[in-house]
Amino acid sequence: MPDYYDRTNIVNAPDPSKWRQFGDYIIDELILFGPNKLSIDIKNQTGLIKLVISESLYQNFMYGEIKFLDFSNLTDRLELNGQDFIQVSFTTPGFSGKMIKKKFYVTNFNQLKLSHNAKGKEVTLGFISSDGYNSMQNTVVGCYKGTITEMVSQINQSYLKNELIQANPTVNSHSFIIPHWSPHKTINWLAKKSVSATNTDDCSFLFYEDFDGNHFTTLHHLAEQEVMADYDYFESSMLPYSSTISTNSSIENKMIRHFHNIKDLQFKRHFDKVKEIDNGVYASNMVSLDMISKDWSYSQFDYLDHFDKTDSIEKYPLIPRETNLGVNKNINSNFNFVGTHMFSQEGIEDNFRYSDYLLKRRSSVLRTRSTSMSIIVSGDSTRRVGDVVNIIIPKMEPLEEQSPDPVDRALSGRYLVTGLQHVINKDDGYTTRLEVSRDSLPFELMNAEN
Repeated sequence: MPDYYDRTNIVNAPDPSKWRQFGDYIIDELILFGPNKLSIDIKNQTGLIKLVISESLYQNFMYGEIKFLDFSNLTDRLELNGQDFIQVSFTTPGFSGKMIKKKFYVTNFNQLKLSHNAKGKEVTLGFISSDGYNSMQNTVVGCYKGTITEMVSQINQSYLKNELIQANPTVNSHSFIIPHWSPHKTINWLAKKSVSATNTDDCSFLFYEDFDGNHFTTLHHLAEQEVMADYDYFESSMLPYSSTISTNSSIENKMIRHFHNIKDLQFKRHFDKVKEIDNGVYASNMVSLDMISKDWSYSQFDYLDHFDKTDSIEKYPLIPRETNLGVNKNINSNFNFVGTHMFSQEGIEDNFRYSDYLLKRRSSVLRTRSTSMSIIVSGDSTRRVGDVVNIIIPKMEPLEEQSPDPVDRALSGRYLVTGLQHVINKDDGYTTRLEVSRDSLPFELMNAEN
């Protein structure tokens, strides 16, 4: 366990208008409040070891962990007992010009290490956002009518504190009775039944939280965004190009290039066709049976047809359009059966409408993870989950000095940020870990006969 160290060694950039080196950051506020109305200024009264704040498209609320060295027994004076909260605000100097602020509730105090030289103790606290805390302590009960976006907006306003800053409209009116579910569980259940009003083939709704607020939007809507940043996986001394960052040799531009350099890269998944076929990514079918009238209906899903009707991260599908072993036509590779009841709610012909969304949503959500990787870059307080970024990876082969295409086209290109961690620690300063993935390819696969 580390002993107490000089807090000035945790380097904050002295000039808030300039980014000087990899890992620069400015913490404006990092305060732990106890239930007895006392507080600790972690930034100035303790030795900060590590702060991690996480966002995810697949998590309804933000969460994290903080580790610090308490050398004055301050945590005992606060009487920590799970009714505590942390107020944090920080920024990347020279880029955003804006402090990002958030309140988190402490949820666990699981790790405590005592110093061998009696100079302090290492404290580790887990925390979640206010909305995560509120959702766990409230239940939604009652009848909700209207479009699903209207229901989600009403639940967000009634039970959650964050503003719903993005709420894509949905089609169709429904009537649902919610049986004492938490707000987040209710919204997730509604999201799975949502169909976009602007494109009825888009059923990929998600509800997530970032530093700006809450979002109720679709994966396909996020995919159509412009690129927010370019990240290069090259040694900083040999960066060849970037699609949006100038190659001017000025010191400022070199520092910008260094800011967007990838420090570490790990591949999580390139593809897994067996699982994708088995889970209905490329083809599936479904029988819906009315449990009262015994009438039934049949629907099927074709990936290539759906791909052409929705927005994707890249331009081309994950399989060739011809001679792809018929994976988009083998509908029996994934069979589904659902029971329903027409006119179960007054004035609504079909309240559940499984054929509108079930097969489409499953494919959209699963294929978003077809190719995924994790990268670490210099800390960027402006980056958010849901951003689209461009990643440039070199070919791992000998290249001629003036090679026209030094980039690995299979791995480079546009990616959706599906997960994000802001990490501030005493060794590396401020870094951002991005979990990125994509549902398509930047080039068209050749047909077998070619």
